[in-house]
Amino acid sequence: MPGLAIEASSALGPLLPALSAGATIAIALVIVDVVGGPVVAVLAAICVLLLPDFLPLHRTSLLGPPLLTMTVVMLGVMLAAPRFSIAYGAVAAVGVLWVSPSAIGLVVAALAWALWQPPNGRGRAQRAWLALLPLAVTLAAATALGSAWVQPVQFGWRGGVDSVLGAIGGVLSAQQVPAIEAGALRWFVVADTTLVFLALLALGWRRAIATSSPERPRRFYPAIAILSASLVVGLLVHSLLVVGAPLPGVEAALSLAVLATLAVAVSVSLLWSRWRWWGKGIAVLLLAGWMVAAVVG
Repeated sequence: MPGLAIEASSALGPLLPALSAGATIAIALVIVDVVGGPVVAVLAAICVLLLPDFLPLHRTSLLGPPLLTMTVVMLGVMLAAPRFSIAYGAVAAVGVLWVSPSAIGLVVAALAWALWQPPNGRGRAQRAWLALLPLAVTLAAATALGSAWVQPVQFGWRGGVDSVLGAIGGVLSAQQVPAIEAGALRWFVVADTTLVFLALLALGWRRAIATSSPERPRRFYPAIAILSASLVVGLLVHSLLVVGAPLPGVEAALSLAVLATLAVAVSVSLLWSRWRWWGKGIAVLLLAGWMVAAVVG
């Protein structure tokens, strides 16, 4: 894999993961700052940093950190330049060909986001083709430079959709309920907190539409939804259709946890002024409890 597994990359030691971690946190902070404000941006960045697998991933992997950074960069480009399809298409193409095959969902996200944009001088179809143009260019370059894909690539239906979804869910639940190991209790806590998060996202999205302003653009939630769904689709396609592909692990699925963290943080910032004092107190206690569990766990 050029740039990730060759000797020169290995010789960097912790430098590549450290740079990736810094870039991920910085870009996440900027995104949430624009959408939710500086206070929630700092809290969101701290929560991303405290995700139970964030630091272990950056200590042990040369693949996961750049992949996570590319995903956050993709979100930033989608939000900053929604009609500049060739830009986020280029991020997706570089990610899937030269960072990790697990990033195939970024290409899906680029295409879906281009089609999502309303026509504005350029039709949706033309914008979609421009989103795929960088992929064609990088494919041509990969024939000479190589890629992150193990050659020869063999395709074939492998089955096991439940296993793939279970692997993704396992990574997400580890970030969601750290330090809870009991099977039944863990299941109930994951189910309950997932419902709470979904409610927060739905209410936050509704609030963002009702109070849209330059500081709180309406496109944040659609971008999060499209990018997250596309990543899941990409992980399914990669695991089910590429012979020899492993089940999604922390390296591939942690991006979903980071996106969910940013979305929940923005939702809380949008709804905070409407909550009573006791609701704010519960939110602070839950956040403090999760942080303690993430650090101790």
